Amino acid sequence: MSSVAQILESAFEKARKSGEKIGKATAAEAQYIGISPAHYSRIRNARVTLSSKLIDQIVEVFAAGDSEYAGKLKDELWAARGESAQKDGGFPQRPTTDKYSVENIATLFNKLSHRNSLLVVDYRDWPQAIDQGAYPHMADKASEAINAGLCFALCQPFGSAETLFEKHNKLAEAIKEKQLHDKSQARSFLSAYSYLYDLAMRVREFYEQMRKKTANGLGQIVLYEADVANPVLTASGIQSRLFYADFYEDTRPRHQTKIYEWVAVLGDEHAFVERSNLSLNIDAVKLQFNPIPAYWETCEEKNLPKRLPSGSELDKAYEEFGTESLFGEKEEIRWKDWSR
Repeated sequence: MSSVAQILESAFEKARKSGEKIGKATAAEAQYIGISPAHYSRIRNARVTLSSKLIDQIVEVFAAGDSEYAGKLKDELWAARGESAQKDGGFPQRPTTDKYSVENIATLFNKLSHRNSLLVVDYRDWPQAIDQGAYPHMADKASEAINAGLCFALCQPFGSAETLFEKHNKLAEAIKEKQLHDKSQARSFLSAYSYLYDLAMRVREFYEQMRKKTANGLGQIVLYEADVANPVLTASGIQSRLFYADFYEDTRPRHQTKIYEWVAVLGDEHAFVERSNLSLNIDAVKLQFNPIPAYWETCEEKNLPKRLPSGSELDKAYEEFGTESLFGEKEEIRWKDWSR
């Protein structure tokens, strides 16, 4: 039986012979399928199990309009997937005892599975719990926590997908029309905006995926995008997924506030680390997401169920907790509720 890597190699060979211009580098092949290079590398090296959605996506890419080949390719991928799942139990073989293992996120979601818990995630890198990500099964853990009462805020700091798309296209047109003196610099920006647009769309995809899983849950999930007309990369910073968590621990009577980071490291591995509050100021992290955590915290003081500000509530949250009340000036960049 052919492996997933062999099936993909054959599919790419067939596509190239038919006239498709596809580079042979990992990044080029991953882009053609529509997934990240890191995830594509794991698929080829049999380190992750193909999801049913990704199988459908691969078949659509390589066999659109050819029902006979589509059926053959789909059968081959499902057969290879089944053999891989038997070898690794259906999930990637990853260490579960390592204190930096991403699998420890499941433990965090267990702690967050109640009404009095908050999680804010700052997406400065691709989400990895979507079907095309490295850890799609983490979406189930997150949805379980939301259904049990977790308030989960997704924050994407680079601006709306529409704004990023517009910037990308404007630069592409300027390069095409030779209106720029430094085209190499322009191409760097073009590549950056392409990446950020992809990031914004993937975060939206994750939100939609989670919203469907938690429609009748006790908790809440809201997607906030930075409302900024001119995204500035140096002001936001591309780095990792930052977690701001506020929750009760079984061994302690009071709320604990902790900061974590989910980072991709060399070798296409991932790590989940708890940040020390000696070198990282928790209040400074919290203010990155203002007024979202402040609104959630004060709901209890007002005898209201704890919830994330959504729609007109977000405007009220800025009036009560924003910088205008302190400095007389509104924030230059504000969070906007994309969920509405």
